[in-house]
Amino acid sequence: MKRLFQGRYLIKTPIAFIVIFMLIFCFSGISVANADEQTKLGDINGDNLISIIDYTLIRLDILGLKNLQQENRSCADINCDGQITIIDYTCIRLHILGLKSIDSTGGSLPLLGIKIGLDPGHQKVSNTELELVSPNGTEMKKKVSSGTQGRFTRVPEYVVNLQAGLKLKAALEALGAEVVMTRQSHDVNISNAERAVMMNNAQVDCWLRIHADGSDDPAKEGISVLVPTPGCMDTSDANVAANSASLAGCLIENTVAQTGAVNRGIKSRDDQTGFCWSKVPVCNIEMGYMTNEKEDNLLVTSAYQDKIVKGLADGFVEYFQ
Repeated sequence: MKRLFQGRYLIKTPIAFIVIFMLIFCFSGISVANADEQTKLGDINGDNLISIIDYTLIRLDILGLKNLQQENRSCADINCDGQITIIDYTCIRLHILGLKSIDSTGGSLPLLGIKIGLDPGHQKVSNTELELVSPNGTEMKKKVSSGTQGRFTRVPEYVVNLQAGLKLKAALEALGAEVVMTRQSHDVNISNAERAVMMNNAQVDCWLRIHADGSDDPAKEGISVLVPTPGCMDTSDANVAANSASLAGCLIENTVAQTGAVNRGIKSRDDQTGFCWSKVPVCNIEMGYMTNEKEDNLLVTSAYQDKIVKGLADGFVEYFQ
């Protein structure tokens, strides 16, 4: 959970907390209100706002620097579990950042207890050695490629995939999920089969392969999600493929809603090594075409990646709800 406190909003030391607390309350003239003035969860100081003041009060209480009065604790117990913890602090931060609203039903993290795998596709140097497409088959395929490249930006796909993957990791962790990554750098040598086995061994609830697309047709654009064809996975449980398709539906609808991109739909594949070796629900998002001038220029920007990540995070929440 300590990752939740990384970033520009981090208050790193007890002394810093005290200084900020004193500045807030000395210069704003705000005091902690009585219980009858508090109208909603998260509004700990009773000013009808949920702000940095409120999560600072929780943080100070957790650190033992300033205990909340008993009448204030009900508004600070965001997830209504009878305790004031980091989860409550995080819920207020998510509310302030616009990632998850606090309402009268409480603010527990929607992905708490969920383990999600992320595979930013490809790597810097391809591995042309061959491996089995399926553990039960005979067809062989190149272990892993370096992916496509922006026709206009010249940015490699593997770079965009990792940028989006790391942003999505942070977003999912902020929502309570445990995230397992296949890679967090470009200088790796991990085959597609090994990536699937990594997720099987980690016993993730599901995993997402993150890619961008390419085409000989420069006009082709849009987002698609690939799913395993029933029967091609390394499991006899038919629900795994069905859940993969269900996840894909949640991810593509939310991502298209955030980006405004063309919805190219969900496509079934039985020739992807990552699918055929997987024992758990999996799908593959193609975030857009790096051979299309508009999407190539968008995919390399932080702002557009943020829209994709927001859509994917919303999709995971919808799937698990």
